[in-house]
Amino acid sequence: MAQQRHGVVFSALTAWTRRAALFALLIAGPALAGQVTLTWDPVASPLLSGYRVHYGLAAGNYAWSVDAGNTTVFEVGNLTDGATYHFAVTAYDATGNESAYSNDVGTLISVAPYAAAGTWTKLGNEHETVTVPPNTTVRYGADGVYVIRVMSGTFVADNTTFGDPIFGVFKEIDEFIDSTTEAWTKLGNEHDTVTVPPNTTIRYGANGLYVIRVMSGTFVADNTTFGDPIPGVPKEIDQFLGSAS
Repeated sequence: MAQQRHGVVFSALTAWTRRAALFALLIAGPALAGQVTLTWDPVASPLLSGYRVHYGLAAGNYAWSVDAGNTTVFEVGNLTDGATYHFAVTAYDATGNESAYSNDVGTLISVAPYAAAGTWTKLGNEHETVTVPPNTTVRYGADGVYVIRVMSGTFVADNTTFGDPIFGVFKEIDEFIDSTTEAWTKLGNEHDTVTVPPNTTIRYGANGLYVIRVMSGTFVADNTTFGDPIPGVPKEIDQFLGSAS
């Protein structure tokens, strides 16, 4: 766990590290697909060796930290969809002296809701350039873990475009083919514990907004498992039975 300083600068730190705590930390873009990109003002000092990003679920309470190196833009991944995270940055020198925290910034890690059901057809593999008609629903990932987006035109199927939904695994890009008929059966309500066969397609949500996952075995149908596709609304868990044109 990261050491808690709460704005206190160790007496051994030099003047530049005291000033470093004043640099501005910002969220660089939308926080999606379990990741967020941070950017901050550089510290102009020859003593600077790098920066450390601290983050947690409450402002000023940073349970995790990661060395960002000597850069002012950094992506933090493996975050939980639907959760709110708080971030701060410190600067450090070659001997390990570290500044106080920068300002705190908080952001909600958004869930990519999905409203329809049907079939998926493969467009290509990771790193390939693909072209789709306007407002085409695509998914990027592997092994039942995907980022779902509505895309138009030509783009590259890679982590830069979509984020990395499943680290270290070769991914593909698929197009969603809508169906005129879809069949779902309700398994339970929010907070219920349900059991499904291996590799079962399920959806969690309400009012046409769902997170769709491929699940196996026993799990709890709640925001901790799936993220929150529609905040403030009681949700249900459904099993996909099939579709037909």
